[in-house]
Amino acid sequence: MKMTQKELIAEVQNHLSKTHGTALGAVDIKRVLSSLEHIATTAFQAGKEVTLPGIGKFKVAVRAPRTGRNPQTGEAIAIAAKNVVKFSVSKPLSDALN
Repeated sequence: MKMTQKELIAEVQNHLSKTHGTALGAVDIKRVLSSLEHIATTAFQAGKEVTLPGIGKFKVAVRAPRTGRNPQTGEAIAIAAKNVVKFSVSKPLSDALN
């Protein structure tokens, strides 16, 4: 089951109010998430990794070119190299899940 952006914002609001007694509006939290997206994109374009403490590390890796198959015709097709984002989960999060 996936969490929508609206649900994520509500969870952040709830957590902040319970643990810190702080209330942030949905608009403020949405701005933080948007800023995080911008910062991560800029870092990835510069070849940097992004670490979210307690969650994990994101980094860019190159997926090598390969040969694939057209499922309808069976014809071989060339698939170009591509940059992808890889995620490595942090030990505390991994331990919490297992």
